[in-house]
Amino acid sequence: MSVPAFDPLSTGLIDRDRTCTSLTAFLAEGRLPSLLFAGPESSGKRTLALRLAQAANCAETTRPCGTCRSCRTIAALGHPDVRVLFPARKRRRKDDNDDPASAIALMLEQSPDYALDRTAPPLDPGLSIPVDAIRWVRREMSRPPFSAARRFFIILHAERMTTEAANAFLKTLEEPQQQSALVLTTSAPSMLPDTIRSRCRFIRFPAVAAAPIRDWLIAEHDAEPAAAALAAEFSGGSPGRALRFLTDPDEHLDPVVVDFFVRPQDGEDRVFSALDALGRTPLPTITASFLFLLDQALRVRHELPTCYAAANPDLVRRARMLPDDYLRRAIRYVTERLDEARLSGINRRLFLYTLLASLRHAA
Repeated sequence: MSVPAFDPLSTGLIDRDRTCTSLTAFLAEGRLPSLLFAGPESSGKRTLALRLAQAANCAETTRPCGTCRSCRTIAALGHPDVRVLFPARKRRRKDDNDDPASAIALMLEQSPDYALDRTAPPLDPGLSIPVDAIRWVRREMSRPPFSAARRFFIILHAERMTTEAANAFLKTLEEPQQQSALVLTTSAPSMLPDTIRSRCRFIRFPAVAAAPIRDWLIAEHDAEPAAAALAAEFSGGSPGRALRFLTDPDEHLDPVVVDFFVRPQDGEDRVFSALDALGRTPLPTITASFLFLLDQALRVRHELPTCYAAANPDLVRRARMLPDDYLRRAIRYVTERLDEARLSGINRRLFLYTLLASLRHAA
């Protein structure tokens, strides 16, 4: 069996060799279409987008080398020709309406949080990408690069573009520039307009298997094997999510959700008690916690290996009380709620009450 050649683009990424090979082919041919990276949160999309920018502008034979001045400044998001846009807080001054720089200034100020060696900050559901930011991109693309061979505009959480921003971005896609590249990342591609998706080369980031994530946590982050196995099991195929879980399990697997799930939920009082106890816990955290527990319960029912359930007898007892049909229906229901939980402007209390009431099972 032949061993595939090492692709420097894949450095620091888990199980992305095939994706990197296709992107390296684009670079070798001297063409780079507008790209849409789609996959679970924290699955390597931002990392690969930045490494692609490094490779396109690295002068060494092995690209990206990671050590030349260009690679280092791109990694730190200090390169003037590589810009990362992301949902940001709204402008504070009404007199900034005609100044695109007012929106961009906030992103540039916060961009070090998205540097290559950083774990991306959690996404605030109330933030969006305003039209001013996209107008700024269009204006910048009309200018030649400062020093790079190819400029990069990387738009994280692209589904968070406002309607106006999405319309403006569509015009940007229709006016490609030879020396600029556009990379969008999203964990919810269905929330992007069809017109944008159809004009980008779709690059899928499938979920990573638990075993490679566990091994990566042990090898690269000195995790204890048991803790690494649990984090990988919780990750849902997302290495970044596994790493954050390893750092603070309670922040990602909410104890209130666990308590609600493992005890029979008799009566409305139980729902309202959990509703109050969850306080300001982010809705994505709550839905992800329920989805994990439901999956664990189904695994117990079918005697599949699970390190979390093995260490939690209350979950095992609960799982044996719940019918397969309920668990499967509940998993489908919560999965459908995941994207909704990330929306801004959602009625939090109504969403949460509906979720808890729907998942209540008194058995």
